Amino acid sequence: MSYQKDGPGPLLRCYLDRIHYPEALKARQYLEFEKQSAPKLECEHCGIVIGNPIVYEKENRPAYHMRPSFFIHKKMKALKK
Repeated sequence: MSYQKDGPGPLLRCYLDRIHYPEALKARQYLEFEKQSAPKLECEHCGIVIGNPIVYEKENRPAYHMRPSFFIHKKMKALKK
């Protein structure tokens, strides 16, 4: 998954509007989001759940609450357009 993280520190939440790839995940930001019925964020290779759907209440923003011990992330340089 390609995600635009904001700020320092661990990845605790992934906001739907900051997911850039794959297209199927990116498209979720345009669908109606219900915490109870939204699909969980799963690894496309092994199917393990790495994030659970939430609505971040401070901003009333759909996101995934990440399970840090279930994934590895790395920083990448920004792509130039």
